[in-house]
Amino acid sequence: MVPVTIFESFVIELRMFGKHLQLILLNISSIEDKIQQESEEIRSRIYPEYHDEGDVRWKAEKKVMGEFADFDIFRQKSGAIAGYCVIIFHLFERFIEEVNLFLDCNGKIKQFVQFKDKYADVSGLPGCSLIDELRLLCNVCKHGTGPAYEELKKTRPDYFDRTGLRFSPIKLLAGYDLNIEEEDFLKYSKAITDFTESLASKVSYPKLDTGTEEA
Repeated sequence: MVPVTIFESFVIELRMFGKHLQLILLNISSIEDKIQQESEEIRSRIYPEYHDEGDVRWKAEKKVMGEFADFDIFRQKSGAIAGYCVIIFHLFERFIEEVNLFLDCNGKIKQFVQFKDKYADVSGLPGCSLIDELRLLCNVCKHGTGPAYEELKKTRPDYFDRTGLRFSPIKLLAGYDLNIEEEDFLKYSKAITDFTESLASKVSYPKLDTGTEEA
């Protein structure tokens, strides 16, 4: 049996990082509002027939974001969401590692795929398929192209729709150019929470109580 406090602490930490991401996205939204205001100010000073919208936007971004202007709002948002997906999956695998210390005296399991292989009934728990998708996403963010990239592209082609992205000469961290939304992060976070609750009901006592607040 696994102490229930391990499950409870993990869910609280998972929720905490969800709150962190919300604050970052609110800040990015505030920056976007300032860019829009600056764009309108620039338009008010020039003749419409002599300006290019892309140029106006770029000038506004430079004014508001300064040295960070090469990382436009799309990339800042996608990078933050993808980055926090990596964080919560890493957190989840450390949680799996800790759980396995109590289930197996050798304690050698450190990855979710190994955990599923060893405890076959785990694959049927709620949230498992989405956690596997999250694992692929994290591998793409960390390693770029490769087997995970091709597999994720088949299951989530929408992540790779870069229509309208402005060209940048910067070699971006993998994840910045993924078309990922906050709702994707929330789905992954909920999948992990659902999985954790179900696992706790099997291997811990008393029953896990995560409260009513969502991650």
